[in-house]
Amino acid sequence: MVLVSDWSFVRQVCALVAVGALWGVTNPLLKKGADAASPNSTVPSHDSMVMRLLAKFLYLASNWRSVVPFLLNQGGSVLFYITLSASDLSLAVPIANSLAFCFTVVTGWCVGEKLRNNTLRGYCGLTLMFIGILLCTAAKA
Repeated sequence: MVLVSDWSFVRQVCALVAVGALWGVTNPLLKKGADAASPNSTVPSHDSMVMRLLAKFLYLASNWRSVVPFLLNQGGSVLFYITLSASDLSLAVPIANSLAFCFTVVTGWCVGEKLRNNTLRGYCGLTLMFIGILLCTAAKA
C-alpha cells in the first residue's frame, strides 16, 4: 500500500480523470446529437448556404441531445484549464487525453457504436495506455 503525503497531487489526478471522463463520455453523445441534424432530419432546407447553416445551428442549439453533452464537454475544458494552473503539464495532458480516448471507446460501445474487427488490438492498446498513465503518475508522485 502506497501512502500519499501530498493530497494536492491526488486531487490533481482526480480532476484530470474527471476531465478525461467528461471529454470522453461526451464525444459519442455529441456525435449522436449531431447525427440528429443530418440531411435526413427535420431541419428545413433552404437555397442559401448561409440559411442552411443558420437553420442547422438553430436546430442543434434547440436540441437537448446536442446541447447537454456540449455543455458538459465545455465544463471539462474549464476544469482542465483550472487543473493546469496547479499541475505539471507533462502529466496533465497525457492523462486527460488518453483517458478521454478510453472513455470515448467505452461510451461509444455502450451507446451502440460498432467497434472495429480487431478488438484484441484495441484492448491491448487500452491496456498499454492505462499502464502508461500509471507509470507517468507513479514517476511524478
